[in-house]
Amino acid sequence: MVNIVSLSDKKLIVTQSREMIQSSYLMTAEEKILLSLFVGLIRKDDTDFDWYRISANEIRKKLNWESKNFYERIKEVTFRLFERKIYLQDKDAMSWEAYRWVAACRYVAQGEKGAKESYIEFSFPVVLRPFLLQLKEKFASYEFTNISSMGSFHAIRIYEMLNDYRGVGKYKVAIDDLKKRLGIEDKYPNFADFSRRVIAVSQDELLKKSDLAFDFTTEKTGRAVTSITFHIRDNIARPAAQKSRGKSALAMEHFPEVDEAQPSLFAESEEDKKYAELMRRVYDEAEKSGVAPVKIKALMEGRNPSHVLENIELARKRFYKDGKAEVVNLGGLTVSAIIDDYAAIDRDNRKVAEDRKAQEKKKAYAADLLERIKSEVRSRRIAAHNTIWDSLSEQEKEAFRSDFAEAILSGSDIVGERTRTAFGETGWKTIGITPIFTAYTRKALLPPEIDELRETAKQHGADYDELQELAGEAAR
Repeated sequence: MVNIVSLSDKKLIVTQSREMIQSSYLMTAEEKILLSLFVGLIRKDDTDFDWYRISANEIRKKLNWESKNFYERIKEVTFRLFERKIYLQDKDAMSWEAYRWVAACRYVAQGEKGAKESYIEFSFPVVLRPFLLQLKEKFASYEFTNISSMGSFHAIRIYEMLNDYRGVGKYKVAIDDLKKRLGIEDKYPNFADFSRRVIAVSQDELLKKSDLAFDFTTEKTGRAVTSITFHIRDNIARPAAQKSRGKSALAMEHFPEVDEAQPSLFAESEEDKKYAELMRRVYDEAEKSGVAPVKIKALMEGRNPSHVLENIELARKRFYKDGKAEVVNLGGLTVSAIIDDYAAIDRDNRKVAEDRKAQEKKKAYAADLLERIKSEVRSRRIAAHNTIWDSLSEQEKEAFRSDFAEAILSGSDIVGERTRTAFGETGWKTIGITPIFTAYTRKALLPPEIDELRETAKQHGADYDELQELAGEAAR
């Protein structure tokens, strides 16, 4: 039975087992894209492989593959797929088993066998059932449009591996294992070449064309790079033209869990969104200044993205007037600005100003808190003093008055000389003597004020002596 498939407005979801994602094979980007399209035709409830028939013209429209010899090209790609093999590790991971990707295929040109248009027919081999059908665990899915416009087979394969680990946020793999999975275990013995020809190209492809982006770090054994860790993030800077073009009812029927109305399982945090937006700005601004994405990616390694953006903007401000570059090579000067960190002086000056402002704010806060603590302690002590004073007998009160008067007249520093003289002449009628006497009895009846001030400051989460020092600086 042949299943005649229409690709019009269909959202294709590519679903594979983890064993298949971690398998080893090599093909061209065209072959991989066509193969992924074939995999995307498998429905979630399929229990066996069908014979599929697809119009060549629909493939051309779906993939935007335009060329004068398109029909000969698609025929060639289809038959090459029949020759391609996939190497899967056995369950004990001790050996590799080889299978064909396609069990059988045919290309029928318009007019042949009465065909009204050219089409492809194909079927997957039965041996691949466990890796593509009725998957319940250890599998990953992605939307076909994420890889359909890529020009690098390695970029597509790295996308599939990272997509499998996007929920974890990182994927660490030995360099030899990665090269094996990419089908290039015998190529690029120098890591610098592998990084430039495979990793950097894939990083650029994913950033421009997929819903994932990544940075990476490496580890060495001795002097050789032996493993790589991909740090995976959702690519919110992805060009709008590459994003989903709308929901297909048929695709939703086959894969009901892939629903754009539902929140993403891998929803980004606000911090991730801010980082992605910063990275998007870095790449956009660098490109405006004539710095290629691959170059800016290399410059980003080991540098703060915010500092890189500052230098890009500083170079443009210095060498760009009235919408035109005043220098021949703005891109080269931008690269120099990033390498030499032209913005460091401005950044240091900003930091000094920010630190000064923060310190002034801290002093003002200390002065305000200190005043509130003193007011709080003052109110409490007045209330406590009044309560104790009112509880005293008249003889006890008179004893306090006698002690106070004797202290003044004997030369105590409770009052100044003028007040002492006035008190000797007018006694308790002396102006201002009552509050002085109240302060005297408060000191006698209550614990030391400084202890209460320090304890109250502690309750406010502060140190009283530090507040005093900061408030003094603010006053100066």
